Amino acid sequence: MVFFVGLGRGIGGGLAVNGRVYHGATGTAGEIGHMIVTEDGPRCSCGGIGHLEAIASAYAIVRTMIGLSVEYPETEAAIRRITDGRAERITVEQIFKLAAEGDQVAQRVVHGVHTYLGLALANIVQLVNPSMIILGGPGANAGELLIAPLSERIHELCLPEASQSLRVAQSSLGSEAPLVGAVTLALQDL
Repeated sequence: MVFFVGLGRGIGGGLAVNGRVYHGATGTAGEIGHMIVTEDGPRCSCGGIGHLEAIASAYAIVRTMIGLSVEYPETEAAIRRITDGRAERITVEQIFKLAAEGDQVAQRVVHGVHTYLGLALANIVQLVNPSMIILGGPGANAGELLIAPLSERIHELCLPEASQSLRVAQSSLGSEAPLVGAVTLALQDL
């Protein structure tokens, strides 16, 4: 059993059981982005409060970083430096690198991602016990700066039996993942 999480403008998920995508009773299985991870979190694009997507999607990470940087001149200067003066072009990967380099604002943002994405994924692990979680999309481009602490967080939160054989990995398909997924689904229906 494999659980895929796409970290892009939103957050989507998919559960593959015995090589087939599980859709659920109404086709909404895997909507991990709308999982409530905090009751007093930011408002999601759907109107809900505290949804994972409002905290840990690539869009939310960038928006939060830019919003917080206004109050911290050193961070604002670092963002301008790495984006050639176009703060809106900062990527999740760059934010995670800034955090690794010691930028406190970036560390705060990254800590939130690890905390809440880790909480959501730990609940998935406890519920369906997948052997692997694959992270894809622009948010996953942070690579091991995202994966290693996230895996540690999941193992920390889960019962040992649920997570002992769990592997957390970055998708190797990159931007081709949605296309490959669509083709795979179409072939399953033939």
